[in-house]
Amino acid sequence: MALRIWAIRCAWCTGWFFICADCYRGHRYFGKECRKAARDEQCRRARAAYLGRTIEARKKRAAATAACRERRRRGVPPRHGRFARSNGSRSRSPQGSVLDSLPRTEQCMCCKRLGEVRVRPP
Repeated sequence: MALRIWAIRCAWCTGWFFICADCYRGHRYFGKECRKAARDEQCRRARAAYLGRTIEARKKRAAATAACRERRRRGVPPRHGRFARSNGSRSRSPQGSVLDSLPRTEQCMCCKRLGEVRVRPP
């Protein structure tokens, strides 16, 4: 029996990555960069929700924004950045046409073994 390689869309960049059934442990992201970018976005949203709640939080946000403006005025680069990577189509397609656009065989991103590509169900 041929080794099964799952084709999975990254939850952050929506690009495809390939991983064998033996190495698959619930992977959702293409790699460390996508995982970190998704986590940073999650933290930004949580921070925005928290800071929008109280007057004290608004004062903290105002102080942080002033400090950021001061750093920018002095030419210090920002502390954050967004990493976006796309290695495939961004449109969601039915499985039949997706399989047609993917390679028949691919290498696992973890163990580097070759196998037959299948689309991982969501």
